[in-house]
Amino acid sequence: MEGTTIAVDAFKYGKIPNITAYFLSHAHADHYTRLSHTWDHGFVYCSQTTANLICHNLGVKKQWVKPLKDNEPTMVDGVKVTVLDANHCPGSSLFLFEGVKSQGKPFRYLHCGDFRASPAQLRHPALNFFFFFFFFLDTTYLS
Repeated sequence: MEGTTIAVDAFKYGKIPNITAYFLSHAHADHYTRLSHTWDHGFVYCSQTTANLICHNLGVKKQWVKPLKDNEPTMVDGVKVTVLDANHCPGSSLFLFEGVKSQGKPFRYLHCGDFRASPAQLRHPALNFFFFFFFFLDTTYLS
């Protein structure tokens, strides 16, 4: 994400210069490509369910995995991150990133990975859709 040290679902690139926090939206192969037992490029942030899956199924070392709790804002590299249920598969997450860029401009990004929209998401207090700068959508069917 521009202006941060954060990348989301970008494991296929391996180590990315200036990135220290790698987020995984869910444990589907098209999102964790190249994430394996040899991963040592930075912490992987994800839901507890996704953390369990990648450690057990992919052999990712627990020392590199930082599970985050749903609906509990957490600071990661100076950015406030809130994990929300993506309603896609067990452990799937939406990531709400909030902070200030180096130029002093605030940002509010929602990274959706794969998700299934639901009324609960629309009612979530953190998702006041009138105040987002960017939505990051991942879709198989849009190019």
